[in-house]
Amino acid sequence: TGLDAIDYLISDSVETPPGCDADYLEKLIRMPDDYICYMPPEHAPPVGALPAAANGYVTFGCLNNPAKINPQLIGEWARLLEEIPHSRLLLKSGQYSDATFRERLWSEFEAAGIERQRVMLEGPENHIAFLDTYNRIDIALDPWPYSGGLTTCEALLMGVPVITLPGPTFAGRHAASHLVNAGLPELVVDSWDAYRARARDLAGDLDNLATVRRHLRDTLMQSPVCDAPRFAAHLSAALRGIWQRYCRDLPPAALTFSQDGTGHFEDQALPVPEPILPSVTLAKAAARRENAGRFQFDFSGKIVALDNGGQLLATGAADSLLPLGAFELLVFDPLGEHAAQADGQRNGLQVFPQTTLGDGNPAVHYACLDPAFSATLPPAEGAGQGARVLTELPVNTVTLDSIEGLPSLDWLVLDHRNDSLATLRNGARALEQTLLIQATVCFGPGPENQPDLAGLCQWAGEHGFRLYRLDPVRHHSHLPEHLGPQRQASELRTAKALLLPVPSRLAELDQNRKTRLAFLLHTVYGIQDLAYALLSEVDETQAARYLADLNGDAPSPRTPDIPDAPFMSEAEKALFKKSLERAGRYFEFGSGGSTVWACQAGLTVHGVESDAAWVDGLKQRLGEACQVHAEDIGPTKEWGFPVSDAARHRFPAYGEAIHRHDQAFDLILVDGRFRVACVLNAIRHTLNVADRPGDTRLFIHDFWNRPHYHAVLEFLVEEESAETAGVFRIAENIDPERMDAVLEAYRFQPA
Repeated sequence: TGLDAIDYLISDSVETPPGCDADYLEKLIRMPDDYICYMPPEHAPPVGALPAAANGYVTFGCLNNPAKINPQLIGEWARLLEEIPHSRLLLKSGQYSDATFRERLWSEFEAAGIERQRVMLEGPENHIAFLDTYNRIDIALDPWPYSGGLTTCEALLMGVPVITLPGPTFAGRHAASHLVNAGLPELVVDSWDAYRARARDLAGDLDNLATVRRHLRDTLMQSPVCDAPRFAAHLSAALRGIWQRYCRDLPPAALTFSQDGTGHFEDQALPVPEPILPSVTLAKAAARRENAGRFQFDFSGKIVALDNGGQLLATGAADSLLPLGAFELLVFDPLGEHAAQADGQRNGLQVFPQTTLGDGNPAVHYACLDPAFSATLPPAEGAGQGARVLTELPVNTVTLDSIEGLPSLDWLVLDHRNDSLATLRNGARALEQTLLIQATVCFGPGPENQPDLAGLCQWAGEHGFRLYRLDPVRHHSHLPEHLGPQRQASELRTAKALLLPVPSRLAELDQNRKTRLAFLLHTVYGIQDLAYALLSEVDETQAARYLADLNGDAPSPRTPDIPDAPFMSEAEKALFKKSLERAGRYFEFGSGGSTVWACQAGLTVHGVESDAAWVDGLKQRLGEACQVHAEDIGPTKEWGFPVSDAARHRFPAYGEAIHRHDQAFDLILVDGRFRVACVLNAIRHTLNVADRPGDTRLFIHDFWNRPHYHAVLEFLVEEESAETAGVFRIAENIDPERMDAVLEAYRFQPA
């Protein structure tokens, strides 16, 4: 503004990138997310079908103020229209009611080689009709150098992706901020060539564009752009910090929030009050649920985790970690395997599709006959028929050090299907304060060019990390499969290498970061000894309480509160109740409200559960009708998820529990852990003991929204579905060797 009366400007790290502070008279408040918060209007019309599917051509649109349209922009849009045959451009605003104005604009497009019939100019309408205009637009084009703010949010609300080239000033970066914070950074480009290329990519895959359209509204509304309580908490913390500076006669100073919500003034003269979020985000509350005894982890801020490849989603670990409220999980999904999670973003989770960490250069998705071999690295020679490449698709790569707004990264998870070493080499600055790196290492057949353990250890030694342990190690057996799961497996295949800071760096961590690392080690990996050592350096009294709880000196857990109904939506409950009414013999993987309903329906409930205390509570409430068996898979946390892989050798027993029974079941619920293994064991059991396998029905909950469960579809036939749940019968003519191979791949997967 240039006014001395204005001390601060509310912004973010996209609107005002680091290094531009000198361009402003005001001191900058960089919010952790978007600098604004968008409240979608209740009168917004429904999102319609993709217009191009009916029109036979792509319609671009820009509903911004025509004052933002200039000769250079018209020239670039004209080049784009030339490159995409038969495409059209729809512009709508009040000024287009003027005939002279319309004629001048048409003339400029014609001078650039675009017939006026391809440029539709429309005047104003009421807001409902204005928003409904997006139901005639396939792709929105952001103007330059003055970007769209509210207009960008409205386009996303109506399912229309917006392509933006940020301008050189604050006014040119509105759309970029909204897109990045809505989890759509791939729509922000850095040149006009990239602008047109992104438009061609979207226009060239209408199926993908239709999918984006269906889910974009939910993606926006679940993102920080529309999270008013989160925005208010951070703004409140900023205002309180500014007021405290004023009361202590300190001059204005720039204020920056990190992604975990903690803030700091540039002169560090005064701490910034911690944001008080309406939902529990501090690990101390999560620890109360984890540790019912006297000890609780107590640290500020969230643990920021970046998962390249989606391992935490594929294994189901995210389902256990996110409810704790202590993690901010960013997932790069280069192979598009986690689209369902991206469609319905959860609090604390952002998924970035078709993007991988790397060196910043374009990469290739090698889509293979067997999806297990698909990767952004080519399959190794001799990997087998399943590794045959069906097609090669482009994938964006970003370097860790180039990600804006990521000042703190606590936990990095790398899989073996993307270039881990390129990620590490191009992320040294971002990883300086990282607490833990997990990198999957292949010792047997795997993608080419994946670094071996020696390469990882060399990088670690050069950057202040050390190999702490391999967790877990997996082996291959050369014995025949018919010998079963107990056959010896001796050849090393894969392991997760855990890299921790070297001891000197651990000693330099402040108390908050030591506690965060202790919580991460304890909660995710079941590493208690190092967690205790770190806690001892912070507070010996708290460390003693932690040790007492580990030794069983904590108060006895209370009797669990058994729910009266299954944790399902109303539509899913109706389908489950209908399935129970048809059942005679019933088995369930995972117990709770489903057990209560089944007993109320007059059924004896056979099943398996991983929490013995939970099973005891069920039997106390339901009596002899509850014949659920508790299978020990080691310590578990919320939703029966294993605390670590320490008891991995016991995991298969959960899915194999159904083989304890010598009679078939006509309804089997799969709603617990190890779901793929449970389904395949249920099929195998039914085929072994049933006279009429076609009479058995499997009810699988949380299925359609989790693609990593869909490996079982080749052995099932869908009969009925409701939202995430499905009812299936067993397919005919199943290849037992193929089913055994899939089961072997999933026997140890808790998801």
